[in-house]
Amino acid sequence: MKQLEITTNKRLLIVEFEDEREAEIDLQTHIAFPESDKTAICLGSDFDEEIAKEYIINILAEHKLEMYEIHNATDEDFKNDHWAGVTSNALESFISFIESKGWHWGSNPIEKPHSVSYYYRENYGNNEFELKWDYLKFEKDQNEWKESESRTFNPSKCIIFEIL
Repeated sequence: MKQLEITTNKRLLIVEFEDEREAEIDLQTHIAFPESDKTAICLGSDFDEEIAKEYIINILAEHKLEMYEIHNATDEDFKNDHWAGVTSNALESFISFIESKGWHWGSNPIEKPHSVSYYYRENYGNNEFELKWDYLKFEKDQNEWKESESRTFNPSKCIIFEIL
């Protein structure tokens, strides 16, 4: 079970379950029997723009404009575009908040390595070669993928809570 606590304009807890059914059952249980320290907001897959607006700070609200911070914008982003640190999309801001904590929302950005991609030919000349497998590179890439996968939330298996 993966968990991440973040503080936007409210404290939120994201919990990923083993499967979608378990998440749905747990959500219904939390709705029927609320806890004193947290309240269930929704499944991660149901967390949309309208819901996000309630939990993400609108930095230009006093001017009646909708503008939210991109939390994982880098200095390089600002060099290319001085608006790189903001968005008019609260859901995008929410996802950037998760990514700024070293986690991923939706899909693992690292592609899963496939063992057949690590075969290569060792050429000995005169049309002689030996088929070899780069085990060390495969193992390194596999470990990177597993580490990233362990920090990737699947929204349909998540519940988002507000910590009271």
